[in-house]
Amino acid sequence: MDNARQILAALGVSQGRIAQESFGENSKSVDLPRADVAATIVFSQSQKVCQAGAGCILLEVAEKNGVQIPYGCRQGLCGTCVTRVLSGTVQMDAEAGLTAEQKSAGYVLPCVSRAEGTVVVAA
Repeated sequence: MDNARQILAALGVSQGRIAQESFGENSKSVDLPRADVAATIVFSQSQKVCQAGAGCILLEVAEKNGVQIPYGCRQGLCGTCVTRVLSGTVQMDAEAGLTAEQKSAGYVLPCVSRAEGTVVVAA
């Protein structure tokens, strides 16, 4: 995929028009969340406030609380779950499914985003 991306860029295709998907197990090692530290996730459109362990995956919290966020790969590659963070901080395990414009506008991929403290998302 990296080679195909380089070839497309060399042909003048803008990065915003190049998309990629990858299917299979995510082999990235990730620190497990600490259960003793709570995170608060506010889903503004669904009007739900949820408590979870720090470092929890936003999409998993949404699913457990009946908040609908469409998703595809669950690896941060397809961009299907893209959602805007209105306030707070999240750490993403992968960012390939976002364009530079989306990143700068505050969008994240909930399937690979971990909450840090209180986070408000537009979902």
